[in-house]
Amino acid sequence: MFTPRKLIRPGEAVKIGAAVTNHSREKPVEFPLELSIGGKRKAEKLVALAPASSATVTFVVSMEEWGTYRGVVSKTRDRLPVDDDRYLVLDVSRQFR
Repeated sequence: MFTPRKLIRPGEAVKIGAAVTNHSREKPVEFPLELSIGGKRKAEKLVALAPASSATVTFVVSMEEWGTYRGVVSKTRDRLPVDDDRYLVLDVSRQFR
């Protein structure tokens, strides 16, 4: 997962990325990947991966108010729930130089 490493200002568009992998050597997969921030769904993308392939899914969001936001990128639940969610924190600055 990657999040911005710079100061985030209110209203500024930022990129959040999540790496996904299909570990099957035989079957392609397709599933929705959802980004929620502060308990609200911000974006969703349909991911399609060939067998034994990886990709980075990028979401672009902006937060209009300053503050610290908790977020999660989630995929459809499966038999191994430990890898279904990835968590993040966005710190939108009140003041900047």
